[in-house]
Amino acid sequence: MKRTLLIATTILLALQSMAQDIELNHEKPTAGTKAELIRRAKLKKNYVTDKALDPRPPSPSEPGVTVGTNFLSLLEEDAGPSLWVEYRFSKHLEVGLQGTWVLYSGRNDDFPHNGFRFQPDLKYYFLPKHHKIMPFVGLGGVFTQVHYRAFTTEPDDGMAGGPSFSKAGTTMENKRMLGYALIFGFKKYLDRDRHRLALEVYMGLGGKWKSFPGRSAERTKYIENRINDLHNPIDFGFFDGYEYLRPNQYAYIPVCVKIGYRF
Repeated sequence: MKRTLLIATTILLALQSMAQDIELNHEKPTAGTKAELIRRAKLKKNYVTDKALDPRPPSPSEPGVTVGTNFLSLLEEDAGPSLWVEYRFSKHLEVGLQGTWVLYSGRNDDFPHNGFRFQPDLKYYFLPKHHKIMPFVGLGGVFTQVHYRAFTTEPDDGMAGGPSFSKAGTTMENKRMLGYALIFGFKKYLDRDRHRLALEVYMGLGGKWKSFPGRSAERTKYIENRINDLHNPIDFGFFDGYEYLRPNQYAYIPVCVKIGYRF
């Protein structure tokens, strides 16, 4: 009798232990079970899909790099396409550089200009509550170096519109400009809450120094004759049309309309 009770008790304890093991395994599958592998695959798929379709957009004042172009560089005195790159390294401060490949002149005299122009700037942003339009003030500079073929004499077209008897004299000329300006404007993101497509508009007021290194005596005499000509054109009805060809200090009024993409 005692032997039978001992055997029955042993079997009962063994069955109870097996039941507990089965219950524990059912509540929490191990890493190697099929159910756990399926669960992990679903979580991974959902995470990758959400991350690909809905990336977190940057804040308007978050540091980042913007690359774009200034459309008005095509209409300047020394004109050509431009590349604009800037880096915002804090909420309020941003540094930028615009490079322009000069291919022609906005003036209708002389021959096409060739060279380059660099315009660095440092801007301080004011941050309104909703960041929809971010005004700024800053300091900008300009350095221009171009060369071109310039007139030293005018062509002789003969009397009363007759045939030309001689060609105009020309020479190679270099022009260099160095300037500064206080700038003010605003930046606005055009793609709502993504903050990627940026529009920047600003203007400034400052001064620039213009020089013509190595200018020939023939070119200098030609310009003086044109300035003293009673029939020479007048810019805007007030200024001599050839005065800008003299080396001197001039007003510098930069105006920019830039479109860029933020990375």
